[in-house]
Amino acid sequence: KIVFWQVGSQRTTSHEFAEAVFDQPLTSMVIGPEGKGLAVGDASGRVTLWTADQDDLKKVTFPAHDSPIDGLGFDDNGDTLVTVGRPGEIARWKLPIAQQQTFEVVESPEIIVSSTDGQTVGFPSRGKNLEIYSLENGSAVRRHSLNTGQLTAAEIATDGAIVALANDAGRVVFQDDRRSTVAYAQLADDGITKLARSPGKSGVFAFAT
Repeated sequence: KIVFWQVGSQRTTSHEFAEAVFDQPLTSMVIGPEGKGLAVGDASGRVTLWTADQDDLKKVTFPAHDSPIDGLGFDDNGDTLVTVGRPGEIARWKLPIAQQQTFEVVESPEIIVSSTDGQTVGFPSRGKNLEIYSLENGSAVRRHSLNTGQLTAAEIATDGAIVALANDAGRVVFQDDRRSTVAYAQLADDGITKLARSPGKSGVFAFAT
């Protein structure tokens, strides 16, 4: 549990923070800039963050590390949170952090792709499909499919307009947001294991076999 103490010259009082309920031991805690907000890290690597929203506290919990949280800190402006995991892993998080989305998928995804704007994420299904989901509300957006072969790699273009699907025969199919094939290329004799988008130019991809 978390207990707040108010220290005064005449009297010291305390009260329990009723909003805080944890199922893992707490390993780190820091109060936000100007005494507003609170960040707590636990033994599983999760961070729970409360930020002031007018008269209310807004809560969000997110996985920051695969190890216990050893340290937390805010910058002076209160718009960046720094987390420390083990062994010495440091991450910076831009605030505010959006509420995390959880997806239940049929098969363990070996491929996970996301759009540059952070609005969508894609997982494979049935060996030949790429299912696109919204990160805002977790709903299904659309499905891209290969006509032949097994899906071995995928990527979403920088502007989100083009999705590239690679199969185990070295072929890459490019589809638009209406799921229509706009181009294809035979890039290798065997399976393509990795696709990467150009960060500055939409429609430019690199591949590895």
